[in-house]
Amino acid sequence: MTPLQLPDPKEDRLESSPLSLVVCQVRHEPVPGVADARRILDIQEVLGDKYPKVEQRPGIVSVPLAIGAPPLPTEQPSGWQMKSEDDSWVITLDPQWFAIETSAYVSWVDFRSRMDQLVSAVVQVHDPNLEARVGLRMVDEIQHPEVKSAPDWRGWIRDELLGPIAHPAFGEAINAIQQMVDLDAGDGNRVTFRHGTVALAPGKGWVYQLDHDCYRQTGRRLTHEDLMTGADELHRIALQVFQASITEALYSYLAGARVQ
Repeated sequence: MTPLQLPDPKEDRLESSPLSLVVCQVRHEPVPGVADARRILDIQEVLGDKYPKVEQRPGIVSVPLAIGAPPLPTEQPSGWQMKSEDDSWVITLDPQWFAIETSAYVSWVDFRSRMDQLVSAVVQVHDPNLEARVGLRMVDEIQHPEVKSAPDWRGWIRDELLGPIAHPAFGEAINAIQQMVDLDAGDGNRVTFRHGTVALAPGKGWVYQLDHDCYRQTGRRLTHEDLMTGADELHRIALQVFQASITEALYSYLAGARVQ
């Protein structure tokens, strides 16, 4: 198997960015003290005033009732969530992982800065030792005024991805389709790439979703610098896969070119 080989990605900021969700999650060894309220306040202090809303995050555990009886699922505190005032940014802290996500992505520089602050706070307060997995998920939801049916994505999404959409009999009958591809991105990195299209409400057009889950799962000492370097590499891979999935015409449209 040959690892993914794609050209260096363009770094231009798209005027009509289709990103609807960006999440970076880091898994580590269990740190039971995450549930301690004093620690979440320490992390909030390190992060400043970006995430004023703090909520306890319940976990589900199984409590045995008696010998031979099935355990009873019950809730107990397992971690915390911190949110921005408008809920568009969410930080989650769990005994075995932490994550930052947003539905208001502006740029990698902005997202990376916030993630860098979070990693610094977690290392300072919880001091996890082992990075089990770091993943960056970027979800694009693309719409175009000229797409009135599934086959209309030809010319916008690369033909190689369209599959049944390009079939002369299946194409016009498709209401929704999703496909999944598992890619080796080299150097221990992988991509779970889900993509497909679905019709919106009548008269509302279609949306094509490109969902990139880029990750490394190689088990290593968790350090601030190495983790951020890994996140940068996963971002580069996500850009490469996104740009290899769409045509130059669609890229130009998202970058701000007018539809003729």
